[in-house]
Amino acid sequence: MLTLLQNDRDVILGAINEADLVLSRGAGDFDVNYEDPAVREEIGQRKICDRHLNELSKQWHARTHWTHYFASARASSMNKIVCSIPESIEAHTNGRPVLPSKLQINKNEARAILLKEGLLVHIGLPVCSRHKTWAERTSADVTVHETGHFIYPPTLQDRLSQTPDIVTGINFQGQSEYDPDYCPPRQDVRKAPKQVVSDEICNKFYDFAYSAQIKRVKPHVPYQSQTSRTKRYKSFIGNRLIDYMTKCMAPDAFDVLKEDIIRRNQDESSDMEQKSRN
Repeated sequence: MLTLLQNDRDVILGAINEADLVLSRGAGDFDVNYEDPAVREEIGQRKICDRHLNELSKQWHARTHWTHYFASARASSMNKIVCSIPESIEAHTNGRPVLPSKLQINKNEARAILLKEGLLVHIGLPVCSRHKTWAERTSADVTVHETGHFIYPPTLQDRLSQTPDIVTGINFQGQSEYDPDYCPPRQDVRKAPKQVVSDEICNKFYDFAYSAQIKRVKPHVPYQSQTSRTKRYKSFIGNRLIDYMTKCMAPDAFDVLKEDIIRRNQDESSDMEQKSRN
């Protein structure tokens, strides 16, 4: 993939080189540091077959070849480009609309959708104006969270809200009455939950998260008392922390380690459920 690293002429929609485009589309690997010489060297040694290179870059716009990405239009408009947002996000009740303009998902939007929805929507996927607006809001929401701020009111109500955004950039380190974890000064104020591990371990964990540019990991209120949006966000950053952890523990097979962890948790849950039935 060395030549892909060097090719920055044909890149699109936020990808900085062809390797970035291929890895983002094919693996959802959006956070590669291409400025790091060691990273560039490792990626440069990777191999990619012609079929996948054509699929993810060279012949991406040959829509009829990649029907697992691009949705098909109705018979009356087979040659038209239609919104290809996955139905797991939202189904088009009146059929997928033919697109009068060229609206596509960019890299930042694809990354944000993966973080918030757990779904890889590929860079360059054609979408309708409604879903383009949703993608932009999702990207803004993730950006604000990752910089330690929050948005009020939330940009997304039931995923695809038509409500206009009101963005308030208030640093999360300060308390505000609009903060989703805000504890009002009253007698029945919610207290932070008591830690079940030592302060030393907690502080080391927080340092680890902050070094990975992940914020909002300290528990200010009981988890069950938090808003659904806050819970959803914390599950996203929890998944990112697991990614970092497995890469530190098994850099040669971090994806295998992550699968083993997930499988073990599933097995333990099944065992507990079985015991409860008995």
